[in-house]
Parts: sequence; structure tokens; C-alpha cells
Amino acid sequence: MFKLLLKYYLPLNLLFDVFTSTLWESNASSASIRGAILTVIILIAWLKEPNNKIYTPFIFYTIYILLMLPFASDLMESLRLSSKVLLTIWTFPVFYVYSHLYTNKVIIRNILLLSIILIVNYVFSTIYGIGSSAYTDSGEFLVGSLSDSWLTYAFILFLYIIIFKTKNVNISVKIFYLILFTLLVVQLLLGLKRTAIIVFFLGIIIYLFLEKLSFKSIITYVLGFISVLFLLNQYSDVLDTRIYARGDRIEGKYKDIIESEYRYLESIYVWEKTFSFENISESLFGLEAFNSRGNYGTGNLFGDRFLHVDYNIIVNTTGLVGLFFYFYIFYYIFNRYKERKIFLDYKYRELFLVIFITQFFASIGGQMLSVTYGSIKFIFMAIALNKLDDN
Repeated sequence: MFKLLLKYYLPLNLLFDVFTSTLWESNASSASIRGAILTVIILIAWLKEPNNKIYTPFIFYTIYILLMLPFASDLMESLRLSSKVLLTIWTFPVFYVYSHLYTNKVIIRNILLLSIILIVNYVFSTIYGIGSSAYTDSGEFLVGSLSDSWLTYAFILFLYIIIFKTKNVNISVKIFYLILFTLLVVQLLLGLKRTAIIVFFLGIIIYLFLEKLSFKSIITYVLGFISVLFLLNQYSDVLDTRIYARGDRIEGKYKDIIESEYRYLESIYVWEKTFSFENISESLFGLEAFNSRGNYGTGNLFGDRFLHVDYNIIVNTTGLVGLFFYFYIFYYIFNRYKERKIFLDYKYRELFLVIFITQFFASIGGQMLSVTYGSIKFIFMAIALNKLDDN
């Protein structure tokens, strides 16, 4: 049972996201149940090999966050948010140790399940009017409780690198997955979340830069591109409506758009305060453990909004020391990659680099409190580092 939960950890998390606010209410009780289940899974996995060195930086980061909790102005809120971040980050060492469970067959099955969940969720949400549109009052394009989960879409799409590059997957199966891929890309584009779309196309650019193109792969990519254009044309009215509603955020001078963004304005306040060292303890340690609500700006300028940008959240609530620990984790992960890259299956090297690089840009969109999105990137970086080349 434990191994089964590890194998399908991501589809189960995504299902929980889908059912939140639909089958059950989004509240502290449902989130606590989910958190408790995930904590038990992570703890069991760690206790089976507690002395594995891969856990070391994650243990230090956890200790640091736990030491900050008693200083938080709202202990329970900081505990809730810290648990989300820590559970997400800890998936890397756990799935690094248990990566052997993720055979190619299990990985492809996970991609299939994740894709089907997203597509079925869209169909049912749109038919039954579940959720709301972020930009219009129309019910023509709804994704239920996933209306702010577009980075989850983008990073699930990156996983298709494995399917398209696996040689023993026959052409009919690849065509089936190409259809799924196309449907998800269209949903992502219709979502019109700029950060997610930019991250997705950045991932494609990185992949094509790394890719050893063959005639077959070129044909596959051309077919995919044509399919996306064809489907987008079918949704042209929906797309036009959403673009019009979103116009103030995607049209005009880039400088004006950026300067009108809350994330731009909040960044100025957060970093000026941090580097002013007016309160040295806050600059160094933050003392709020991921709870940025109402803890930045002056005169209630931003109200009770959470900070948008992940780096702003980290430095504002865990200080410069917390930011150092956070970046050290990625330094540690990349060092693992450098040590192992010559032994890795090339498609997993591509996947690792696509995820590793794009997630830094994705953090501008501020999704570090999303357990599913964060777990996807950490789990598949961990798995990729253990997929050795058979040749």
C-alpha cells in the first residue's frame, strides 16, 4: 500500500485539488486531513532510510523553519503555510531514494492519469458550471477549483518529453498522447495566465536547444503545432472574449504593464525593507514563516493579500538567511546533476534541465504554496537524476 501511494502520489494530490471546493469545501479541516496524510507518507519514507545523506540540507532547512515558528505573529497560519512548503520540498529526497519505483511504465501511467484528470475536470466543470472564470462571467471555459493552477498544467506538459522520446512506445500510442498534449496546451493558452504560458514556451525553447532533432521528432512537433492551432481556432470566440477581458494586463507598453502590477510594487517594498536593516532580526530571519498576509507595505497599502512572488515571500517571512537556505537546496540538487549527468538517460537530462531552469521563472508567478505544482517539479527532478543510460 505504501509503495502504491508513492507511485501515484501526484495523481492523488491532483484529485484532491479537483475535489476541493466541489465535492467538499475548501477549509482548514480538509487541508489538515490532506496535510496529515502527506506528512505520514513522507515520514514513513524518511524513517526507512534516515541516514541517507540526501536528506541533510532538507533537515537543516526544516529545523530553521521550525525555529522561526514561535516568533510568528499568527502561529497557526505560519504552521499551515510552512507545512505546505516543507511537504513539497521534502518530496525531492524521498522520491530520490524511492525513484526505483518509477519505471518508464509507471511514469507514463502517471502522465496519463494527470492528463485525464485535467481534461475530465475541464469537461465536467464547463458542462455543469463548476467554478468561475478569472476574467469573464462566461461559463464557456471553466476548470473548477483549478482556476489558479496553470503552472501545474505547464509542468505536466513538460513530462511529455519522456513519452515522445521513449523509443519502444509505438506510433499509435504516441499519437494518442499527442492528442492529450494538444488538449492540455489549448487549455493552458485559454487560461491566459502569463507566467504559466511564458514558462511553458521557455521550457520548449530550452528543450529544443538541448534536443537532438530527428526527422520523426520534427514531424511530431509540426503535427502538435498544427493541432494546437486547429483547436484554438475552434475556441476563437472564447479566446477573443478572454483576451478582451484581460486586455489591461496583456496590451500596452511593457513598462506600463509591469509598473502597474502588484508584484512589481510589492517587490519594491519588500526588498527595500529587507536591505534597509531597520530591524536586523526581521531582515535576517523574517520571523513570520511564510505568512506574508498583512506583513508588508505601509498603511495597509496591500491589504491582507499574500505576496505574489515566491522570492518575496521567502525573504519577507524567513529573511535573508531563509533565502540562502532555499537557494542552497537548488545548488545542492544541481550539484547532484553535475555529478551524475554523464550517466543519465539523455531524455531525463533534458527533463531535469527544463524543470530546473523554468521553475526559477515560475517562482515569479508565486505558486510555492501549491503542493501539487511544487511536488511535480521536485519529484521529477529527483526521478530524472536516477534514470541511468542503458547504453
